[in-house]
Parts: sequence; structure tokens; C-alpha cells
Amino acid sequence: RILFSGFVLDAADGSAIACTLFGRLPSLRQLEVSRTAADAPPRLPDTFWLSLNSAHLLETLVISGTGNLPGLGSVDPSQLPHLRSVVLDGGVDLTDRGTWR
Repeated sequence: RILFSGFVLDAADGSAIACTLFGRLPSLRQLEVSRTAADAPPRLPDTFWLSLNSAHLLETLVISGTGNLPGLGSVDPSQLPHLRSVVLDGGVDLTDRGTWR
């Protein structure tokens, strides 16, 4: 389980830093992400989920919490052939069109 409390991912000049959850995740089979914070945390950049594209063995993804996690548009579903269960319970941007492809 990964818990995030609000943190800032902005460069000194105000531009967004390209960041990902982890570098590579080739052996990951289950991931539960829950972002928690007392107040509304800053939105993370859309690149946050890019590392999921290397999680070829991922079977279960659970995202919950009260955070401003970006939509899943940067995730390529063809890279996750074993994914069978996805639970989106509030933490991710459900208005992002890429989340629903």
C-alpha cells in the first residue's frame, strides 16, 4: 500500500516536474494506491502513472482516497495483459477521458 500525503512536485520556476510513481515495475502483481491529506493536496502531473506501463504482470489495481491523482490516460492498456481487477474509489480524476479507454 502506498499512502501519499500532500507534497509539491513543481520546479522552482513554476513548471511541473515530470515524475512517475516508480521507475520500472516488471514483477508487480497488485497495487493499491491511497492518497490521504487533511486538506486538498496539489494535483500530481499526468506523468505520475507512466511507470504502470512496465507492470506487465499487474493483476489488480486499487486507487482510493481523497487526493488529486491524475487520470489514467498515460497508461497503455495493451501493456497490462494480466489486469483483471480495477477499483477506482475516489482518488483518481474520473473526468479524464484517458481513464475510460
